[in-house]
Order: sequence, then structure tokens, then C-alpha cells
Amino acid sequence: MFLFGGRSGSKRLGDFWVLDTYIWQWSELINFGDLPSPRDFATASAIGN
Repeated sequence: MFLFGGRSGSKRLGDFWVLDTYIWQWSELINFGDLPSPRDFATASAIGN
């Protein structure tokens, strides 16, 4: 599962994280390109089954 953005107090975040569901461990991803602007609020998308 990938997670981008979030909120810390009144600040919007541009963090990019992935959850490894085999070992239930979060890791922060380092980007090598342009990411969207920091954002908050939630949305989810399912891919496949």
C-alpha cells in the first residue's frame, strides 16, 4: 500500500510511504522526480483483486 501526503498540525505533508503487507512494515520512499504538491484528506484506490 502506498501513502502520499498527510497532515501534521496545520501543515500539509508531501511524504511518500509504502507498507509491506507481508511483514507489516512502513518504509519512506525517496523520490527521484517531481512529486505532487503536499496535500491532505483521504482517497483510496484498489488495483486488481
